[in-house]
Amino acid sequence: LVPGIGGNLIELRDVKRGLEILRKPDDIDVFRARPQVYGIPVLFPPNRIKDGRFTVCGRTYNFPINEPRGKKNHIHGFLRTRPWKVAQLKVTEDNKAVTAVLISLTIILMNLNSGLYMNCQNLGFSRK
Repeated sequence: LVPGIGGNLIELRDVKRGLEILRKPDDIDVFRARPQVYGIPVLFPPNRIKDGRFTVCGRTYNFPINEPRGKKNHIHGFLRTRPWKVAQLKVTEDNKAVTAVLISLTIILMNLNSGLYMNCQNLGFSRK
């Protein structure tokens, strides 16, 4: 987990079976040079936002147009590059768990049990 660069999970492996589940970069500089190639980043808002604009709870949000090749969309959101903070680390003989938190987003709440949804309160954003 790279909390300082989007809370991206860049290495996941099954040590009992010797399996690398994700393609991992050789080092952090390789990751920084091409972060879109590695790991499981938090892409929020996900996919493409037409004209970089959407409205929720009566408020319109504008995002920069950043899709290549002249298309007029915002892609992959802004969380994938923001710094996160490790809030909790649990290690047992059979399991490791990390909770990373991005604080002070106005409209976002991620709940891994019920999916991703919009909320109009000032909430934190966490990834477990």
